[in-house]
Amino acid sequence: MLENGRGADQVLHDLRNPPAGRRRLCLPGRPAVMSSDGQAEAALFERGAWTKALEKYAAVTHLTIQLYDTDARLICGPVHPTDLFELFTPGYHDLGIFAACIRRCLTQADMPPPVVVENHDGLAVVGTALMLSGEIVGVAVAGYALTTFMDQHALERLARNSGCSFEIVWAVGRKERPLPGERLALYGELLRTLGNTLLEENFSTRREQQISTRLAEALASEQAARAEAETATALVRRVQALTDMALDLPLDDLLRELLTRLRNELQTDTAVVLLRQLAEEGGEELRVRAALGLEEAEQRQARVPVGQGFAGRIAAERRPIVMEDVDNYGVANRFIREKGLHSLAGVPLQIDGRVIGVLHVGSMRRRKFQQQEVELLRLAGDRIALAIQRTEVRAAAAAVAEAADRAKDAFLATLSHELRSPLAAILTWVHLLRRGKLDATKTAGALETIERSAKAQKHLIEDLLDVSRVVAGKLRIDAQPVDLAEVIEAAVDVVGPAAEAKSVELESMLRGFRHGRVLGDPGRLQQVICNLLTNAIKFTPKGGRVAVWLEVVDSRAEIVVSDTGEGISPDFLPHVFERFRQADSTST
Repeated sequence: MLENGRGADQVLHDLRNPPAGRRRLCLPGRPAVMSSDGQAEAALFERGAWTKALEKYAAVTHLTIQLYDTDARLICGPVHPTDLFELFTPGYHDLGIFAACIRRCLTQADMPPPVVVENHDGLAVVGTALMLSGEIVGVAVAGYALTTFMDQHALERLARNSGCSFEIVWAVGRKERPLPGERLALYGELLRTLGNTLLEENFSTRREQQISTRLAEALASEQAARAEAETATALVRRVQALTDMALDLPLDDLLRELLTRLRNELQTDTAVVLLRQLAEEGGEELRVRAALGLEEAEQRQARVPVGQGFAGRIAAERRPIVMEDVDNYGVANRFIREKGLHSLAGVPLQIDGRVIGVLHVGSMRRRKFQQQEVELLRLAGDRIALAIQRTEVRAAAAAVAEAADRAKDAFLATLSHELRSPLAAILTWVHLLRRGKLDATKTAGALETIERSAKAQKHLIEDLLDVSRVVAGKLRIDAQPVDLAEVIEAAVDVVGPAAEAKSVELESMLRGFRHGRVLGDPGRLQQVICNLLTNAIKFTPKGGRVAVWLEVVDSRAEIVVSDTGEGISPDFLPHVFERFRQADSTST
């Protein structure tokens, strides 16, 4: 009988049935074994495979085993807890032996031997690093064992050092058989062999399972991809059968042919294209552009406000819509009901995100349009929208080209007249000079007129050549520092005789920009200013005034030419810089 009145058997019963807070199970914690993607491979330490083998080991060695990961965290155990282990359970009356053993095992080199850790009281554990592919992935520790026979004094010292009562230490210690250190080391070798074998087996099993799983997934993916490819191939064939036609057909012929193919492919009774237009009473509506299955009178009278009815909803919501039974929906077009249509499917016609109309098909029998059929309808809608866009572009291009041709013809007619005018003057005065009937004063005037007319013609020819160079992209600019005031004065000198001949006052105001320089081509700048002044003089009536001035605005130089002529019509201003365009082609 012990000193507190409890028997040794009662003490051992308490140790073998600890409170719930002290019970530990073999749990699949988070081991440090890393898979190829860097995630912990918990399957290597699954409880079932380890517990059964470790229990056999414990039954032979009378030791308790615990497994730890590389962060020294418990991942399995205790397996086969003995009375001695329960007495000094790590974390309660822990003497630090388990922790010391774990640290030494984790710091060992390749193929480390088992580690035996023993304190001065003769209490010992044995541990081993668990290796996989040359790397430490965990630690197995078995204990406790008494390496020597312990008398009463030794047990009293052990009780003091552990903080346990002597009666408990006595009850447990007197029943333990000493285990020599050599035998404990052999148990460590056995534990290492057992642990590494279990690791290899679990790893191989896991790898086989992963390979099987991946093969099954790959097979399923291959079958799904094959089915998807077959579906896509069938859709491509249907699309080719539907859209294999020339886009340069007249729009009416193309729409009729495409709607015929679409109706045959989808086995519908109607196929209709409606285009978006402004309604007479305001707002927007859809009107039939082409249709199959509707009478001509029905087509002309069909008007669907955007946002209302089946087609109106498609245009407003900008998405495909399918109706299995029109009786369940509001349909604005009465011809759909009169025609006996029960099921509809439609898609918006879009150009650069802009809805220009709607394409829809209808069936007199109730049916559910499949997703593939809706996709086919969408592709047909894209084809129709592209055809409409090409038609609009061709029409716009033709109108632009026609307007350009008219402008070019008018320009050439004007230019030919302007070329003939100085040439006629030259020929006239040359004829008079040859007759020799002009006095000295008239001869001087004639020569001056001939020179002026020749310079004017040269100017016109140079302008024509510059236009050709601009069109060909070969106009060269010789940029250099330029005194704009000098350029303007030179231009005024060139056009001065023309202004004087027409009695037009020509004035230049350059006082605010003397000796100011900009980067530019002096010849081209003078040409531009000459053209502006020449036009101003040409369209200014006799006795009028033309002015040119130079000013600085926000560190920029601005050249302004004004005249007292009739000016340019606001309607023509957007076309001022278009080639071959003149507001008044009759003026020369």
